[in-house]
Amino acid sequence: MFDPISCQIARTLATLAAIAAGVVLGFHPVTVQATESVYDCRFDPGASPLTWAIIRYDDSTGQIGVSGSHLDTGDLASGFAMNTLGREIEFRHEVRNAGRLENISSYRIDSTSGKATGSVDLYGEDGNYIRGGPMTVNGHCTIATTRVNSVDRPARSVSQEVCHTDNSPTQFLDSLSYCASSVLSPQAGNTYGPKNLFWGPEGAAWCEGRAGNGEGETIRIETRPEVTIHAINIHNGYQKSASTFANNGRIKVIEIEAAGSKERFALRDAPGGQRLSLSTPVQADTVIARIVSIYPGDHYADTCLSGLSLDLEGF
Repeated sequence: MFDPISCQIARTLATLAAIAAGVVLGFHPVTVQATESVYDCRFDPGASPLTWAIIRYDDSTGQIGVSGSHLDTGDLASGFAMNTLGREIEFRHEVRNAGRLENISSYRIDSTSGKATGSVDLYGEDGNYIRGGPMTVNGHCTIATTRVNSVDRPARSVSQEVCHTDNSPTQFLDSLSYCASSVLSPQAGNTYGPKNLFWGPEGAAWCEGRAGNGEGETIRIETRPEVTIHAINIHNGYQKSASTFANNGRIKVIEIEAAGSKERFALRDAPGGQRLSLSTPVQADTVIARIVSIYPGDHYADTCLSGLSLDLEGF
């Protein structure tokens, strides 16, 4: 059972013990097990625009990410808050579009039974509250707590990349490595590691695994030896099927960094391939692709890519 208070107490005691040990014996790294809790909630249809919500909570950082049926492209969720009320957990956040407050959403979830209530307070274009009161709906959440990483403290100073290397020589390369800043945990027999970007089964994808919608997550490509890079070929989203494409997040703007230069590209929200031509070909052995913004998925907060490769020929 997920209990944020118990987790916080356990972490505090572990930290105090580590400090005490460091005073007497000198500092030794202490392994910290970080967990992420995912609340996959479905609400009864009614007057409220809230019919589903997925909430991710990282207990090591306190970071909260939300996707929901009431969030549209351009919406920005901010002002996150979490409260523990006995065995119930309450999440609240504001939703803004172009800086204007559109709604304040809240979710109260029983951490034992999964019973949930949700409400959305709507605001008009003039910023005034409308519709005469929060529109409350009842529902149920499936709660899953997974181990995200195992790191030495301090946790934020240690890389959590997941890498895959192909040592099969080609015309241009002796080896090629893909490293992802995070990876979604395996589900229903599917895996979502960076290998899927260039050597995975048909219909596979890399999906990021951090709380939130994926902004800031990266794929780092390393080549041996250094190569000339003309463009980036990309297959946006999870292209296994039309439904997986729509249900998961896709990249809206991506930043490509290589040889000290950075370029940003707007991607089409469509299946198939896209070629991102660099302004000038660059010589490099490292390329970093960074998610700047996303097209939200209809059902899941995870943002995915089905393919990412370097164009080394220029045609």
